[in-house]
This record gives sequence, C-alpha cells and structure tokens, in this order.
Amino acid sequence: MIRNADHNESNGQATRRDNARTRWSPRGAARVTRQGGIYLIMFALSLLFIMGLCGFALDISRVYNRKAELQSIADAVALAAARELNGTLAGVTNAETKAGLVVAQLRYKYSSTPIPWSGNALRVSSSATASASGWFSVSSAKAFPAGLMFAQVDTAALDPELGRVDTILLRVLPNAPLSGDLTATAVAGRVGINVTPLAVCAITDAVEESVGQPPASPVVQELVQYGFRRGAAYDLMNLGSNGALPAHFAVDAGDPLGTRDGAVNVTAASLAPFTCNGSMLASSLVGANIAVASPFPIATLFKHLNTRFGVYTDTGCTSLESPPDSNIKPHLTSATFNPIWSYAKAIPYSSYTNQGAVEPTAGYNAFPATSATWSALYPSQSPYPGASGKVSYPATTPYLTTSDLTNFYQSAGAALAPSKQHRRVLNVPLLRCPLSTSGSITANVLAIGRFYMTVPATAGSVQVEFAGLMRDQNIDSEVELIQ
Repeated sequence: MIRNADHNESNGQATRRDNARTRWSPRGAARVTRQGGIYLIMFALSLLFIMGLCGFALDISRVYNRKAELQSIADAVALAAARELNGTLAGVTNAETKAGLVVAQLRYKYSSTPIPWSGNALRVSSSATASASGWFSVSSAKAFPAGLMFAQVDTAALDPELGRVDTILLRVLPNAPLSGDLTATAVAGRVGINVTPLAVCAITDAVEESVGQPPASPVVQELVQYGFRRGAAYDLMNLGSNGALPAHFAVDAGDPLGTRDGAVNVTAASLAPFTCNGSMLASSLVGANIAVASPFPIATLFKHLNTRFGVYTDTGCTSLESPPDSNIKPHLTSATFNPIWSYAKAIPYSSYTNQGAVEPTAGYNAFPATSATWSALYPSQSPYPGASGKVSYPATTPYLTTSDLTNFYQSAGAALAPSKQHRRVLNVPLLRCPLSTSGSITANVLAIGRFYMTVPATAGSVQVEFAGLMRDQNIDSEVELIQ
C-alpha cells in the first residue's frame, strides 16, 4: 500500500511537469502568436471599413451642402428675374440685369467663394410648363418679349466649377468617384395678378380718342380710352357697349398660370375670396380670351367689394388677407360735391400721343388748373366742396388729401391695420363687346381698366370713377417658385 501511494505521487508530479513543459513549449508560443496576427488583420480591415464610412458620411454631407447651395442660388436668381419680367423688352433687359446683381451678392462653398455670372444661365418663357424649345435665351427673347413672364435658371451654365465637389476620404473605397458634378434649376413667375374677377364691356373698341369742346379757344381735347373719361363717374353694373344693353360678367379666376380649362367656375362661392382681395390666378390677361359668364353675382359679392372700406361682415374675409384702403371716406354725390376727379384728373389728348402706346409709370400729366382749360372742358362742374367758382381744383386730388377729415379723408383705424393705399381701385377687365349674356362664353380682353370706388357698393350698384388703364407689366402680381 505504501509502495502504491508513492507510485501515484510520483505519477502526479510527472504529470504536472509534463503540463508545465507543454505550456511553455515553443509550439504553444507559436499558437498564441498566430492568433494575435489574425486580430491585427481583422482590426486593419475594420479600420479601413470605418474610415470608408467616415469618408462616405463626410463627402456625402459636402455634396448635400453644395447641392443645397446651388438650389438656393437658382431659386434666388429665378425669383429676382421673374419679378422684372412684364412682357416687354424693358422687362427682359431688367431681368437679366437683376439676375446678375443678385449673383454678385451670393457666395458658395459655405459662403466663402464668389459666383461668376453668365447670362446663359437665364432663360425666359411665356409658360412655366413650356417644353425645352419654349424657353429662350435673353438675347433671343429681346426680339419678341411680349408675354414672357417666367424665368428659368440653370446653375450648370454659370461655371463648371460651381457644381464640382472633389471627394477626400471617399476615394479610399474601391471604384469610388473622385469628384461629383452637381447642378440645380429653378423656375419662377407670376402665379396671380391683382385683377378683380368682375369684367365689363369697353364702351368703344378704341384705345384712345379725343373729345373737344368747340367753344374753347384754342380747342381743348381730352383723352378718352375705350370710351371712358378719367375722373368721370360710372356704375359698373349699368354700362352698355356698342348699342348693347348694360352687361357685367364674372370671370373664372381659379385657373392657374393664365391657362383656361374646360370647366368654368363662376359661382359666388368660388369668386368670393378673389373678390375680397382683388386677385386672379393668371399671369397675363390683356389680349387673351378668357372664360366669363353673365351676370356678375353682385347681390352676393357687393359685401366682398366693400372690404376695401373696412367692412367684413358676412364675407369670410379678413383684414390680413384683404386689407382696407388707407382712406375709407366715401366721396358722395351731392349738390355741393360732384365725385368727378376725386381720384384721377382729366388728361390732355396730347399727353397720350406724346408718350406713345405704353402709359408711363408716373402717369400722364393732367390738365393744369387754369380757368380757360376747365371752363372749356367742364363748364358747369364744381369739383369739391367749398370750391370758389366752377373751375377750381385742389393741388392734390381729394383721395390723397389726408388732412381734410371733414370732406376727404377717414382712416381705417388701428384695429384694421395695416391698411393699404389705393385698395379702392378695382383693376377690371374691359371686354370686346357686344357679347352674349346667356351662359358661359369666351371673351377677348382689350385692356385692364382702373376704377376707383367712390362709395361702398350695393346689391345693385358699384359706383366708380375711371382712373385710366393698367398695363399687364404694371399690375401688381405674386411671383413664386414653380419648379
């Protein structure tokens, strides 16, 4: 038994010595070294992958930022150019100039680098949805500018370097692009014009005529446009044309960008918001054929016209979207106050012929307030309360005479602020007549007449003074990005 125990103890010691030799043998050390090499290779591959992801994220963010910069540039230039386009040669020229000025103020590469301007980046068209052939260079557009209301800007035409983004870390990946070429385009133009969806007949088809008073010496001739005399009073609900009975028409105001589809929507509900703010979804009207229907629903919409006097009851409109006029004083007809010339003065015929077909921005020169002139034109008129004699006339028209709170001026009040000057002027399409007054029809727009509301409208009357013509290029409009 003792011998066996000694034998077992000897065997255990031998086993421990064998294990120790195995643990510290060169073969075991090689196995540990081989495992460490695998980890190093895996780490190197992972690091390469991680660097690639970091490079991808960094370079993609640079590409994204550059694309955003280019789009902002295209948007800003297109909007600036579109605001200048008005269907005239001057509009095209101004659009090109304005686009260049805007580009000169912009920077890219995180607002650090100027942008070179090239007129090739700007193209114009009469439609926002025109095909490629419908967009014209500025140089080509100057030969036929009529109707050009939309601007398109392509940054690719500015400078090739503008859209080039060289990758930095992304190139460590196999087949990764060394650079990216980015572009951005934008289209902007008129989406609405300040024209009331109420149309009337032109009294005549002549854009200009003269009316003379033979008793005068020399003969005084007054400018008459489409049969209307500036400053003279009219009722838009009681106008006839070319021997036809009085007629007034509702205009389909909801077809955008000047297009006209088959559905004519001239219900009072559809026209209500447009009547309040005096606008239409169109880019141009003069010379166009538009969808109209007679009669205009004045019995329902006269309240919407009267928002210009600060009255909003039963309209659904607010002073924010349809502000009142800055002067809401009614100019009443009475024994001592004839509404003639409360907003616009009579114009000599010579002013029109001297200025040409397009009315100047500042307007025509009115007749001087001399006894001979006014006696010949209106021998029986006393134009405002307290006038001495028949031909006296204030230096400032009654509408603009803000200091006379008794006769001429009344503020809309702080509760309805901000008010807007000239809101009582309705821009109204003048149609070529006679026209059918039955159902929906197509009518040709001769011009846009400006009519000043002398008093609030009623369910059957819109009393106004003729204030001249408004050219398409002078109509206030909403310019927006379209594409």
